[in-house]
Amino acid sequence: MLRKLFVLSIVAGLATSASAGTINVALNVVGASSGTFSVTLTDTNHADNFGVASYGIPLLGGITSLDHNSPFEQLAANFQPAGFSTLRSADGTALIAGSQDTVTAAFPNLIYGFGYESSSFVAKGMPPFSGAVPQEGTVWSVPLQIATGTWTGQKPTIELANLALFVNAFTSGTGATTAAQQLTFNPDSGVPEPATLSLLGLAVVGGIGMLRRRAA
Repeated sequence: MLRKLFVLSIVAGLATSASAGTINVALNVVGASSGTFSVTLTDTNHADNFGVASYGIPLLGGITSLDHNSPFEQLAANFQPAGFSTLRSADGTALIAGSQDTVTAAFPNLIYGFGYESSSFVAKGMPPFSGAVPQEGTVWSVPLQIATGTWTGQKPTIELANLALFVNAFTSGTGATTAAQQLTFNPDSGVPEPATLSLLGLAVVGGIGMLRRRAA
């Protein structure tokens, strides 16, 4: 697990620092004490990017099952993987991670538009190999679903302090260069509301002031 976190950090770091694009990371939770959830990505400002290239979404909470179902298959044309095939986390893993293959020479199977374009492998001219090869999310929409699951007890949230939390997007529609994206979150993700953040900030400032007065 530590090795995977290290590699994911490298993947996140390989992206350029320029980041004008915005990806909404949505954790949609159903139920009060138990239920279901889904995780989706939406490219809400893609004027300067060409869709999701890689992601790492760490979750917390009482997760009882998780199906990592972002688009992934092996092509019939060249028997190479397409979709989020590299560093792909297994089902049941709370750190949901995957990357398109930006390493293989000539990048034969990159797909642009994930997160803002509905499509499918067939529509992209990439029919799957008919052998016994795992396939996931062969048809996708907006928002882009990357995982679904069930939970009980503590509601799932996104682990915002985890360094493995990132989304990279392609910077052009012809190459493999990616850039880290700004992230926004929905309320179910466990992100404090702005008012809560302001109160927390005031509490910290007040605490610092008290410590200074005591020190004096």
